[in-house]
Amino acid sequence: MKTILTAIVCVIFTLSSLSSLAGGYENKSTSTYSLWLGDFRINNYWLSNELTFEIRMINSGNSEIEYAGGRFIINFYAPVANGGELTYSITALTLDLPVNLRPVNPQIHINGDSGKLILESNLFPGSGNGFLIPPDITGKRIIKMKLRTSASSFLIKNGAIGYYVELYPEWRNLPMENSTNIFAYEDSRLRNITSPQNHFINGIGLTPVELTSLHLK
Repeated sequence: MKTILTAIVCVIFTLSSLSSLAGGYENKSTSTYSLWLGDFRINNYWLSNELTFEIRMINSGNSEIEYAGGRFIINFYAPVANGGELTYSITALTLDLPVNLRPVNPQIHINGDSGKLILESNLFPGSGNGFLIPPDITGKRIIKMKLRTSASSFLIKNGAIGYYVELYPEWRNLPMENSTNIFAYEDSRLRNITSPQNHFINGIGLTPVELTSLHLK
């Protein structure tokens, strides 16, 4: 009986420790930020089979955020591939973050018409070794990504305001274990500072004004 009780106590302690380490989803973080998906750019208006976009974090508080890492998941409309095969990759452009703090392992998961663009978290560097994001309105670029279809173009629709790429991106914020999560160091402790209500998308750039040789829906 003593052995069983000891095991139970150990399990409870372990779960509690893990929750404290990450701060938990119901964290008491003092960090405030906004996370932006935007700066969408089509490769060119004659092919339109490749686009780039960035993930940017803005510190909207009054003190620096020591960014530790993050996992970034974006829901999207899978038929945007237009019958082709999608590839998702990190661009070679210079980024604000050092290499060891950038998200890794880009993946695409598709289930019917629903797709997910996934970037896994980097290894957390330890308190004092994170990336300091100061309070300002421009923020820091976390990473710049490229999405490409092997088809001649993405699925493009002629809508009321012109042509647009049918990507329909949105942040995946729930459930916690399979969603976007941001981590930072506060008082030398690693905390989950995720605030889904502060995750936004600027879709400007998904509406090219001049396109030819398109496969319209």
